Amino acid sequence: MPDRPTILHRLRAETAADHAMLEARLDLLTPPLDLDHLRLVLRGFHGFHAAWEPMIEAVLGERFRPRRRLDLLTADLRLLGDRDGPPPRPDLAPLPDEASAWGSLYVLEGSTLGGAVIAKALARSGLPVLGYFNPYGRRTMASWQAFRSELMAAVTPGSEPAALAAAKATFARLIQWLPARQPG
Repeated sequence: MPDRPTILHRLRAETAADHAMLEARLDLLTPPLDLDHLRLVLRGFHGFHAAWEPMIEAVLGERFRPRRRLDLLTADLRLLGDRDGPPPRPDLAPLPDEASAWGSLYVLEGSTLGGAVIAKALARSGLPVLGYFNPYGRRTMASWQAFRSELMAAVTPGSEPAALAAAKATFARLIQWLPARQPG
């Protein structure tokens, strides 16, 4: 009898198309990197995190606190000269349980892997180093491994459907919420 796929394998496989769609929408790696688009994306992420982080923290408590990134977004926007005031926040569906919180967190923690690539591209382009895209610096892989272990321990086989649904819903909301790069 074949081994049952882990929740991590299922999350990766079942959100792969969503991940690709979000990456294509944001288009942060195609030169030339557009500072105005970057600022709009960061404002979108700021608004999203401002609504999302309190929900995650309400469910996961101390386990989430080291993974907060809202302050990094605030600092990044200040560095980019954003003067437009607080970004709008999306309406987000509440997270009903711990498995849902872990599934949603999978999306944003997974973004730190791609964020490290974006941070390098920004540096090569001479744009400011932004903390949001590389919050863990050289510890990105270690942080990702720790997160994976926590998720595997927290999400039971019976709660996998909730984690998967929350991950897909988080991707869907990000795709809907964040601005697409405009041609030209």
